[in-house]
Amino acid sequence: MGLYIFIDESGDLGNNKIHEYFVIAMVFCKDKDIVDKLNKMIKRHNHYLWNNGWPRNVEIKANHLFNYKTISEIKTSKLTFNPKMYLQKIYRDLNQLEIKAGFIIHKPGNEGKGFKCLHKEKIYNFLSKNLYIECFCYLESPLFITVDQRNTTLVKKEKFVDRNIQRLNLSYQGYIENELTYQFAMWRYIQPNIEIEFCNSKRVLGLQVADYLAWAIRKKYEGKCYWANLLRNIDTIEKEDNL
Repeated sequence: MGLYIFIDESGDLGNNKIHEYFVIAMVFCKDKDIVDKLNKMIKRHNHYLWNNGWPRNVEIKANHLFNYKTISEIKTSKLTFNPKMYLQKIYRDLNQLEIKAGFIIHKPGNEGKGFKCLHKEKIYNFLSKNLYIECFCYLESPLFITVDQRNTTLVKKEKFVDRNIQRLNLSYQGYIENELTYQFAMWRYIQPNIEIEFCNSKRVLGLQVADYLAWAIRKKYEGKCYWANLLRNIDTIEKEDNL
């Protein structure tokens, strides 16, 4: 037994902010059986996409399926399906999974001076901590947490690594583990078992699910609720950070 958590985001915290909102999504699976069902479903959809013309060098994610006509690597003449229409099918299947989800919605344009002086990964850590606290009712020990590696280097033994990037990953692990340990001690009177790893979303299918959900919620706050409405069966918590 154990709670499996997959974390991905949609939007941008960097200097070149393209989107108005930044959303972090956490997907909660109460046991390994749910993760296996999730993996089986995403594998089925991914293989359909590849077998019907989707190039393997283009990552399968909600934003790419929705905006497929703007991606130069995709030759629409080779596709035997409409990616935007197929995205609806993926969301309807996600809606049938026995998962829960939490979201924090942040507006980079509203950041004060305190946030503006921080590295974007420090902001990401802070927002993640707030979301864990908001979703504490979902949490059970042991926790197996998988975070999308984003644009950072995985923490591993390599001869040549960017030590600053490595420290950012370690910072997340220590920061979140300390905060969750404190919360469990205060409210559950136990010391939890927590495992946190950074992985590539191409390899961990649960991260792909988190991407789909994060994108749908970001579109909702942009005024397009259709995609989030397709997920109405999923028990969710939404925390508006600075709106």
